[in-house]
Amino acid sequence: MAQQYQILAGLTGLIYENISSIKQNMELMATYDLIFAKARYAISINAAMPFG
Repeated sequence: MAQQYQILAGLTGLIYENISSIKQNMELMATYDLIFAKARYAISINAAMPFG
């Protein structure tokens, strides 16, 4: 049990040290997810490219 605690504490420390990068990457992934969802929807309704 003590060894498991050490491993979990070590992993938690690594996450804490990199929390800023993790948050930034999560925001970037959410942005990409939104872009791809919009593209999938546009394809599914045979949308046309807007001209402006």
